[in-house]
Amino acid sequence: MIPAPAQGAIGIASLGSNTSIHPYLKQINSADTALCTETERSFLNTLEGGCTAPIGASAKIEGTKLIFKAGLFSLEGKQAKVIEEEIPIADAKGFGIQAAKKILNQGGALLMEEIKSQMSK
Repeated sequence: MIPAPAQGAIGIASLGSNTSIHPYLKQINSADTALCTETERSFLNTLEGGCTAPIGASAKIEGTKLIFKAGLFSLEGKQAKVIEEEIPIADAKGFGIQAAKKILNQGGALLMEEIKSQMSK
């Protein structure tokens, strides 16, 4: 099962003007987690899905690669558009957007329209 995007990631926010806390936030930040979360969330955002949309995304780092598996599913679960790719970490910037566009071009756009119309009823 592909989890909802960014499940399990903890985010901490502060005021931009509160610069005294920035060094502490940098110490506890995980660059790998930040990259994975950004990839998953950008996938979700590009599909224009919200927290109730049947969209899953999971990114993880293994060595020098980003492993990404994500999917868009119909509400009743009969249709699925899934992507599973492995790319070098150096190429990961913007990958969530690229993956979502690939899903949209492979029938995901029509599936998203169906989902949105069914959810608005």
